[in-house]
This record gives sequence, C-alpha cells and structure tokens, in this order.
Amino acid sequence: MKSKFTGLSEDEVVRSYNLHGDNSLVKEKKKGFIKRFFENLSDPIIRILFLALGLQLIVSLGNVNYFELGGILVAILLSTTVSTISEYRSDNSFEKMVRESKDGLISVLRGGKLEKINASNIVVGDLVYLS
Repeated sequence: MKSKFTGLSEDEVVRSYNLHGDNSLVKEKKKGFIKRFFENLSDPIIRILFLALGLQLIVSLGNVNYFELGGILVAILLSTTVSTISEYRSDNSFEKMVRESKDGLISVLRGGKLEKINASNIVVGDLVYLS
C-alpha cells in the first residue's frame, strides 16, 4: 500500500526546529515541601477557614470555645498538608516520567522513510508512527 504522506524533509525539520525549538520540556526550579506548604496556605478555601477562625475569636471574646478553634485549625493544617503532599508526589512522578521518556526512541516519518529518533528531537509537523 502506497501512502501519500512523506513526512518532513531535512530542510523542513531544520526550519521547524529553528521556529519552535525542540520537544524537551522546560525544567522549573523544584520547590521544597515547606515552601509549597506555605504557598498552599493562600488557597481560597484556606483563606475562608482563616476568616472563620478570626470571626470565631471575635465573636467569642470572653468565652473562647477551644474545641471549635482547634477544629478549624486542624481543618486548615490537614487540608494544607494533604494538598501539599499531593502536589509534591505529582511533581516527583512527572519528573520521573520526563527522565524516562527523555531517552526513548520514537518512530517518525521523514522524507518518506520511517526513522527512529530521540523523543526530544521531534519537531512541529513530524508524523509520529504509533504502534
């Protein structure tokens, strides 16, 4: 079976690379767990919980109900901790996936021939062969 698709020529690959760059992901500086935790304290839901904590303190000026205050604080800490752990694990999984896929070979159609190239060498316009 003859295909009408030939893929990119070498000149088109160079032009696409110069215009769009390579297929590698930009690595961002990794945030530590503590920094991420404090950033998550600014989440809108956490802000609402802080507001509830402040209102509870104002309303109960002389009669502080420590169980309610403790419950709100536990909710804040628990929510922020779970969110931070989830983000931290997701970032670690993503980094692992990037490391593993960096050296993977991908089949592309270029100049009418099926070639195996590194995943980072794919350019915009490449016809990727999936099997």
